[in-house]
Amino acid sequence: MMLMDVQWVPQGGGQAGYFIDPGAMKRVLFDLFDRENLMLEALGISEAEISASCDSAMADLEGMH
Repeated sequence: MMLMDVQWVPQGGGQAGYFIDPGAMKRVLFDLFDRENLMLEALGISEAEISASCDSAMADLEGMH
């Protein structure tokens, strides 16, 4: 969230939530993935290794729920 504009949303009782535009989040994530892929390719890491790493990261994120 530090890389995005976040809108605070008051929720009453002294609490607040936040709103992130899903389109903005998608753009930030795709930009970060593009940069990561360029870096990994420059280091000589294969596309298969990159894909396996992404799959592993997504599995870890899914396991956090």
